[in-house]
Amino acid sequence: MSRGILAEAVLARAAGAVAVRCDLPLDRLEDAVLVLATLLGGAAPDREDLEVTLEPWQRAMAVRAGPFAPGEAQRLLDLDAGPGVGVLQSLVGGATVEPGSRGDFLSLVVAADADGPAL
Repeated sequence: MSRGILAEAVLARAAGAVAVRCDLPLDRLEDAVLVLATLLGGAAPDREDLEVTLEPWQRAMAVRAGPFAPGEAQRLLDLDAGPGVGVLQSLVGGATVEPGSRGDFLSLVVAADADGPAL
């Protein structure tokens, strides 16, 4: 997806469609939209395209985004939301960074509840 002015709105709509398929409550959909906005906003300014995949799971949404420059995905995970709590990590059930030949990919899960699926 190109990181233009409409990217965040398009991803929010796509997240809403996926959230319906996996029965996410509204508060968790809002968390998913915050995660997507953080990913878009946190990518390096010179990065024009970001691949984002949203996959419905049972009562959870899997998000995969990238490619990020080496170390950039981990930096996004480490953004501080308070003592010992990352912004993204406080919103998702699990997150992993997958290095690849084109760059790092970040995989996360937003579950309907705290006991939902995690990576």
